[in-house]
Amino acid sequence: MGRRYRAAVVRTVIVWTVIVAMGLSPSLAYAQPLPGAAAGQAKLDLGYVTPEAAGVVVAHPHRVLSAPQMEMLPVEVLSAAGLKELGIDPVEIEQVMAIAEPPRGPALPQAGVVVRMRGPLPQGPILGPLWERTAEGQLEGKSYRQAKGPLDFSIFHVNDRTLLAAHNGLLRKMLANHAHPQPGAMSQLLGRISEPPDLAAVLLVEPFQPLVALPLAMAPLPPQFAQLKR
Repeated sequence: MGRRYRAAVVRTVIVWTVIVAMGLSPSLAYAQPLPGAAAGQAKLDLGYVTPEAAGVVVAHPHRVLSAPQMEMLPVEVLSAAGLKELGIDPVEIEQVMAIAEPPRGPALPQAGVVVRMRGPLPQGPILGPLWERTAEGQLEGKSYRQAKGPLDFSIFHVNDRTLLAAHNGLLRKMLANHAHPQPGAMSQLLGRISEPPDLAAVLLVEPFQPLVALPLAMAPLPPQFAQLKR
């Protein structure tokens, strides 16, 4: 199990490295609305975006899957698969926000996900393999599922519609920041979005520069691409 988790972390770092290496500006922002899809239905809750967050992806599954352009998709099959594997109907997810913090020193990158449902969350075990890697714990006077290892995600029910799944340290930071929000570059950037699109991804490149400096310096690029390392 430990070897598989280490391999997963390595793959994650590689993906982040590729993304950052492609960045040629202090920040990259991408937004993709579906034609005819209604925007502005679910305002972003930026309280969970910590000041150190450098990567955020936001999606609105229900809005996308219920759009007229998606009527030919096998939505019922997707719902059944989600309920079977994760215990959650993806069609009923109002908003998903994934948050990533860059590593500091020897620490690994931290990541977390905020899931907001249209209706009440199901009771009992959910999120499949993530749940299996947790144990009963207490946080802020409430029972939650505490990660068994440093690479595992803890699971916390904020209320009957909102769920957090994150590395345990980041989970505590997200809850603390939501109670007493502290501004950061990411939250300020996202705050400019008045009507959240169906899918948005924002990456602040500068915090990841130390992470990719050495791999880029060692990368065997052809001479004509050598300037990309700078």
